[in-house]
Amino acid sequence: MERSFHEVRVRLENFFLTDDKPEEFPVPGKKLVDEFGQWKGKEWPGKIQSLDELAKKLKVIEGEARYPFAEWNRWGGDSARKLTEGTGYFATFKSEDGRWHLVDPEGCDYFSLGPCGTNPGDQCRIDGFEQNCDWLPDMQDPEYKEFYREGSRRRTAYMPLDHYKITNFTAMNLKKVYGDQWRGKWENIAHHILMKNGINSQGNFPGLCVNNGRSKLPYVRELPGFPATNTLIFRDFPDVLSPEYSEQSEQYARQLADWADDVWLIGYFLRNEPEFNFVEGLLIADEVLHNPARTYCRQGLISFLRDKYGTIEALNQAWDAGFAGFEALEQPLDCCSRTYPASKFDLQQFSIHLIREYIRIPSLACKAVDKHHLNLGLRWSKAYNPDMMAGWEYFDVFSINCYDFDPSKDMDFVKNAGVDLPILLGEYHCGALDRGLPATGLKGVTDQKERGVMWRHFVEKVAAHPYGVGAHWFQFNDQFCLGRYDGENYQIGMVDICMQPYEELMDAVYETSKVLYKVKNGEMEPYARYPVAIPMIGY
Repeated sequence: MERSFHEVRVRLENFFLTDDKPEEFPVPGKKLVDEFGQWKGKEWPGKIQSLDELAKKLKVIEGEARYPFAEWNRWGGDSARKLTEGTGYFATFKSEDGRWHLVDPEGCDYFSLGPCGTNPGDQCRIDGFEQNCDWLPDMQDPEYKEFYREGSRRRTAYMPLDHYKITNFTAMNLKKVYGDQWRGKWENIAHHILMKNGINSQGNFPGLCVNNGRSKLPYVRELPGFPATNTLIFRDFPDVLSPEYSEQSEQYARQLADWADDVWLIGYFLRNEPEFNFVEGLLIADEVLHNPARTYCRQGLISFLRDKYGTIEALNQAWDAGFAGFEALEQPLDCCSRTYPASKFDLQQFSIHLIREYIRIPSLACKAVDKHHLNLGLRWSKAYNPDMMAGWEYFDVFSINCYDFDPSKDMDFVKNAGVDLPILLGEYHCGALDRGLPATGLKGVTDQKERGVMWRHFVEKVAAHPYGVGAHWFQFNDQFCLGRYDGENYQIGMVDICMQPYEELMDAVYETSKVLYKVKNGEMEPYARYPVAIPMIGY
């Protein structure tokens, strides 16, 4: 348990372990959520108290969508810093001083800055919580039916389906104020909030006028359905040497055809945070041998060892082992690198080969379909294993998510591992407990002002790094106080559930954007103050 910023006592009683999910979970027998989706158990500055108040406050934040800086062009690039001839699409550029850049379709310096999840509100999970809400519309009411969704989701390839019921309080709040015109009004308000403060991108999971002819903000996206195989090696790592993986990769890449000519699309992520990378020091080849299946990866490993050693006697001597023949490796072997420590070098080399194939095969399939847009990589959850840097040459940009206050360590790790590409920070955030949500997210700070400090410190550190080309905040909207589909209920938005921007944060956004290209090009030092942190709360 992490140190807490106030005294906490925990008492556990009447607990037991079971392999079966309980049919029901206890929930409080009282109202927890008001008619706007706000937490009833707390008051805070800016909390909406009536529909009339909400309508007035929304009216104030309607406005023209335009950047506040004269030198910024329509893409959000710096028109005074033309680095190369434009290709009509976003591209990469390495300057003579060794700095990596993105360039916009006109060839101007472009730093990608913006939030993920630019949708009209975040999903609000209500199954089991209906009795805790002051107001929910009838699911069959045609006026509100579009705001309900029942579905299921598999968190990862190896986990069971979770069934849920979702609504969207932000969208319903807008509908109450604007009627059937609510979505167009949301587009206007969202563009105005973002662009007037110097936001020039939509991060992953974009939803604000993408690929529809009304784009005003460049964006990135993740291709859904990363290729899998019926037999998985470890967690979500596929049998990458199988024909099935190649076939799935070609099918997966075809999704790009409908987006291939969209000039507002910066590029695409192949996927988000591969699960196998959460295991520190992982050797995929260890898992190939541990897995009892007769996989193509297993056969490839055995062929690799046959080619290297020729005879089983030579392998046994090198590994200090006693295998009767290479066919012995077709049987499950638990943690070969620990059982035979001398095997680790070979297993590491083959693991690197598998990681490279994991990346190479879908990357080439995507480029065959879409030659214009940038391959932005895998959004690695953490940069701490140099073996996972293999295959970087098939990306155009290397992306990592980084839930630290300072991204420099992770960025330096990537650079020092030999990756010679622009680096994009795909996710970061922090939250506080002063505005109506009970959890901070993956980084916590004392209040909204300190959230702004984190924004400035983090973004400007990315911009100052010679390989840094973008930073995407997770996310545009606060999460629901009772949780999204998986229970996350973090105070991490740029706007709250009533579409009200956090002014302290937005002021900091503006101040950073004002100096962004000077920091990017080494003409100004990055913002130095570190935010005042508290231990994170993340359910």
